[in-house]
Amino acid sequence: MKTASKSDSFVKVKNHANLYVRGGIFYARLSVHRKKTFRSLRTTKKKEALERLLALRTGRRADIDRRCEPTLHQAVDEAIAFRVQKQGAKRGPSELSEEHQTQLMKVKALYPDNLLSSFTSEDLMEPIANLKRMDTGEPAALTTRKKLFEAVKGAYSRAVKLKQIEDNPLADIEAGNPPRRERRNPTREGLEEICQTIEELFGKRPKGGRVACGKGAALTVRFLAWSGMRLREAQAVKWKDIQDGRIKIYGTKTDRSRRSLDISPSLQQVLDDIASVYGCEPEANVMPVKTVLKYLAEACAHLGRPKLIHHDLRSFFVTTCCVAGVPADAVAAWIGDTVETVMRVYLQTNAEQRAQAAAKLV
Repeated sequence: MKTASKSDSFVKVKNHANLYVRGGIFYARLSVHRKKTFRSLRTTKKKEALERLLALRTGRRADIDRRCEPTLHQAVDEAIAFRVQKQGAKRGPSELSEEHQTQLMKVKALYPDNLLSSFTSEDLMEPIANLKRMDTGEPAALTTRKKLFEAVKGAYSRAVKLKQIEDNPLADIEAGNPPRRERRNPTREGLEEICQTIEELFGKRPKGGRVACGKGAALTVRFLAWSGMRLREAQAVKWKDIQDGRIKIYGTKTDRSRRSLDISPSLQQVLDDIASVYGCEPEANVMPVKTVLKYLAEACAHLGRPKLIHHDLRSFFVTTCCVAGVPADAVAAWIGDTVETVMRVYLQTNAEQRAQAAAKLV
């Protein structure tokens, strides 16, 4: 916003008491401790100036502060901080995740730090459409662009709700769903082969540790594969969350994330194995290691298999359940997603599984 020079004089706005303009910026003429003074309304728009003047007269200072239009960087920063604070109210104190920090970094790299109202929908969409990977220079993944779009759109939506701006240029634009990713889920035998390879490759005990890290990583892979949980959800599960044959899951990704998972015999065997090695104190985390990506990558490379990630383990769970005849709505309730997502994203049968399913039709 432009600033007024001290040499500029205050000019009264015609037909509006106590409203003045200097250097294009509107001011309110107020009486503070019986002394007349000018207070900036921090806007160059007459309509906003009149609204803020009215707010000053009625004493609604909070509304005045809320109506101050932020820059795009500030709006995204505040929107993400508000989201994290809201999650913290449900789960306890929370900090910005690495994903949130990455989103802020990308927004600041893609867009100038201008006021929200200065951007058009084209100004906002073009940088996202042309986003490239920092390491290879190739086009960024659709999921990455979708998350960045949602962060920017969410910042505008919040600013409209707080009456900081009037319109959201992205209101009528929807981010397209990423194309279906073809996965090569392992069979049960293949999963066990991968876990055994992890134990062999990472069989050494960590410094000061009691259990070989390969053993813990293999148990973690089995836990994710037979529970279908998202990685962050699995990381948060404690032994006290397991009661009466169910696991209480306190996820926050979607409206369905807070749920209960019925424990299958395969999952129960994994839980028993973890408890026998690590114990099962109520406040202790169930999952032995925090992440399994490096273990999965090296084991798959060693076996000459396509690389697997934790999302593939979730897909393995869904596919195994559906092939076994579990109704899709039950699977959706277990994984905290919709039936449409189960069928479109996670269900990935191979030729052998399809043949087995066909044999059941009589």
